[in-house]
Amino acid sequence: MRLQSLLSIQPTSILFAFSLVLALSLGTGHTAETKAVSQKETAKKVEEVSVKTKPTLQERQQAAKEREEKIAAEKKTKAEAAAKAKADAKEKAEAEAKAKADAKAKADAERKAKIEAEAKAKAEAKAKADAKAKEVAKAKADAKAKADAERKAKIEAEAKAKAEAKEKAEAKAKEAAKAKAEAKAKADAELKAKLEAEAKAKAEAKEKAEAKAKEVAKAKAESKAKADAERKAKIEAERKARIARRDTSIETLEQRKAELQAQLGKETTVPPVPIEISETTAPVHEAASIKKWSVGAGVVNRHIGKTSFNVNSYSSSQQSANRASSSTTHGKTGNHKEICVREYDDGYVGKDYWTDLDGGTWNWAYKSGTQINDNTVTMPGLEKRQTHFERKSETASADWNKSSDDDFGIYVEAGRIIDTCKGINYGIVVNASRVGYSAWDSGSTFAENQAWSTRNHFIKDTYDISGTGLTSESSPYHGTAEKSGLHINNLPDSRTSFTQVKSSGTYSVKNQVASSLDVDITTLSLGLSAQKNIRWLSLAGSAGPTINVVERKARYSETLFESLNGAEFAPLCFWSDKDSGTEGLFGGYVQGSIGLRILSSVQLSIFGRYDWVEKVNGTVGSSSYETDPSGGSVGGTMSIHF
Repeated sequence: MRLQSLLSIQPTSILFAFSLVLALSLGTGHTAETKAVSQKETAKKVEEVSVKTKPTLQERQQAAKEREEKIAAEKKTKAEAAAKAKADAKEKAEAEAKAKADAKAKADAERKAKIEAEAKAKAEAKAKADAKAKEVAKAKADAKAKADAERKAKIEAEAKAKAEAKEKAEAKAKEAAKAKAEAKAKADAELKAKLEAEAKAKAEAKEKAEAKAKEVAKAKAESKAKADAERKAKIEAERKARIARRDTSIETLEQRKAELQAQLGKETTVPPVPIEISETTAPVHEAASIKKWSVGAGVVNRHIGKTSFNVNSYSSSQQSANRASSSTTHGKTGNHKEICVREYDDGYVGKDYWTDLDGGTWNWAYKSGTQINDNTVTMPGLEKRQTHFERKSETASADWNKSSDDDFGIYVEAGRIIDTCKGINYGIVVNASRVGYSAWDSGSTFAENQAWSTRNHFIKDTYDISGTGLTSESSPYHGTAEKSGLHINNLPDSRTSFTQVKSSGTYSVKNQVASSLDVDITTLSLGLSAQKNIRWLSLAGSAGPTINVVERKARYSETLFESLNGAEFAPLCFWSDKDSGTEGLFGGYVQGSIGLRILSSVQLSIFGRYDWVEKVNGTVGSSSYETDPSGGSVGGTMSIHF
């Protein structure tokens, strides 16, 4: 069908199409007249060609046959070429497969050989390792046996030395015991002699004392007998004097009687007046009437019980920041026993491509000729910088207490005798006193110290540069890893080190606390009293309840100081607390006194007393305190009786 379609096309049509294409190819830049002329010429040429090339039917069939044969030949050629290409591709694929198989077989063979070689090498290495292990084990066993033998010998030597030392110690102990026993015996003998001497001296002293006591007793007896005799004589003289006075009084009365009778002119009989003269004359004070009221004033020294103050510091909770911290910073000088890159202050020693194999390098440098001396170059540098920080805190107790306290105060009293029975006066008494106490203390309860220091650890490595031709006059060398140059060992021949203190400092804080407690006690007492007068003396006692007004004032202050690098301590923080109050407390008392009547209405007295009062406590800030007002008192008064 495709061939017939091609044959049905007229040659004139082909020529016309060709002419049209040729006309279009002339471009659009021509004018309309040029286009018309071209079209006419083209139509004329096409017509001439169509007349000249018009084929016959036989020619057309022959041409069609040739085209078919040509197409068939082309198809056959293409088919043969495709078949040949396919065969070539197959042959190539087979060749490649064979090559791959051969390569795989070769690789397997090489791998097998390699594995066998590795296995053989491992077996040989294992055999060598086993042999070496056996040698090491044998060496260890020998060393252990030798060490055991040495240890055994050492133990035996130590045991022998200990035994000898023990024998020496025992001998020395025996000698010491013997010397001690002798010394003890000597001391006992001396002590015995001393005791005997003391006993003898005591006996002699006792005899002397007894003799002296007898003499004193004899003298006292004689003195007493003499005094009794004198007293008896005095009493007898007084008795005779009283009798004489009595006789004189009687005579005087008789004379008076006679005079009265004479005056009255009559005889009057007067009965005799009996006069009783006692053996002793009573004092004027006893003859006077009893004075029932008394008032007095004086001073008292009052004791109180334990006072304690428990201090709770603020400073211990005032946490200060760390002024430094422990740290270590390493330099780049590396380990002098390992191949590595080292950087110094005046140069460096690095690595090149072959350093890990032969240990040498041309990648190194120095800065100054002063580093070179006798075929060596010196490289100084920082090995590490180390900061050491330490912080210590100390706390102490500032608690304090006073087991007792005393102070003087005023004392007043008033009393009245209500009744007298068998020579004892009973009544009531009211007294009052006021005494103040003060206690304080100060100290330090907290201290903290921080200290730090930073040290630079420097090293100085020395490298051998023999064979390089470098001297102190040479220009400094500067090598790289890529370019070959002067060759030295990567490891230094020697390394020296030294340390310098870069900086250091201290920071300290401490506190100072002060605490005080002031207590004023006013006591009002009401009690029952009993009094006995003996000549010029007066004995009295009283007891009863008390009302105590306790006024307290507590103070607490604390200052925290700081000091940097040893400077003078300066205040950092300050705390202050106060507490005050008044309490009324019930209690009781008992009192005894002795008085001396110096005038008929004036008496001097001394007294002793004990008060029972409950304890007083409180808080000031975070601290606390307590005091016991109970205690004894002594005092003196002057009183007026009326």
